[in-house]
Amino acid sequence: MNRLKILLAILLIGAAATVVGLAVFRDAKSSAVPASAPPRVAAKENGKTNNLAAAGKRDSRTKATSSLQAFRDRITKAKAEKDRAKFLALLAEAVQALDPALIKEALAEVEAMKDERFQTQLRNMLLTRWGESDPKAALTYIQGLNLDGGSFPFKVVKSVISSWAEKDFSAAKAWVEGLPPGTYPRRSAMGDLAFGLAQKDPAAAVSLARSLPSDQGYEVLIQAIYAWCLKDADTAIAYVAQLPAGAKKILTLQSMVFTLAKKDPDKAITLLEQLPAGDQNNALCNIGRSWGRSDPKAALDWANQQTDPEVKSQILRGVIPAMSVKDPNGSPVCWP
Repeated sequence: MNRLKILLAILLIGAAATVVGLAVFRDAKSSAVPASAPPRVAAKENGKTNNLAAAGKRDSRTKATSSLQAFRDRITKAKAEKDRAKFLALLAEAVQALDPALIKEALAEVEAMKDERFQTQLRNMLLTRWGESDPKAALTYIQGLNLDGGSFPFKVVKSVISSWAEKDFSAAKAWVEGLPPGTYPRRSAMGDLAFGLAQKDPAAAVSLARSLPSDQGYEVLIQAIYAWCLKDADTAIAYVAQLPAGAKKILTLQSMVFTLAKKDPDKAITLLEQLPAGDQNNALCNIGRSWGRSDPKAALDWANQQTDPEVKSQILRGVIPAMSVKDPNGSPVCWP
């Protein structure tokens, strides 16, 4: 696999994982029982930080522990819940009810938790929540985390930067440009900027990509088009159709197929004719894989309608593994 294909696979899997992660948190928030917002209070009392592991008594004089105590109570209740949907709803309720001024204090206590999986999940939810109210503070906190690659909240960083760019592009861009030039974090963050900007102004996101050096500009363009497809697929398809022929255009079309296959398989199928015959196999597999997760019967029907055995085989190469995977969001992208 050449460098461009490796890069595209990383970008696509990362972007898809981010959208999935955000969807889980947003779905959980929407299903959570509404909770009244706790009062805005100081995070410390007499210089001492509240300890999540030891639930202190409420102090009627200052109420310094009240909102954190409510957070503790909800977390304890969530951990005892066996149903995953209800578990996520309770976690979302706990995070959403917490006063943003206390998120940093809550994070300090979460970092002391022993259950790494639960710790990571709750940390990411809190950071996403913090990013909604103070993205710069949330990103600064993330920069200070000493985590390995498997635990580092890359998805949260993308979520925070993208949301910030959508709301206040100038401020988000200034923060990204403050990162060390030429480093992976800055290159990745530029793509996140484009993703967020494209939610509001796809043309501006494409212009941002064109203003960057060739390879980096292409990375950013992929992110912009990914977001553009989610917002207005027809216009994005028309834009890519007029790009000059070549390897980058083919890979861009492949990325669009991957993006649209889950959202609109019929539209993804229309892109096949723009791909050279030798590059259609991966596209067929990706459509089959995504469609096989969301509607396996329709995907199998489509495969069985094909008169070309090779076409049918490539579709089934995606459909069959997708149907057997318990985690519907865990399958990788199709590559030769």
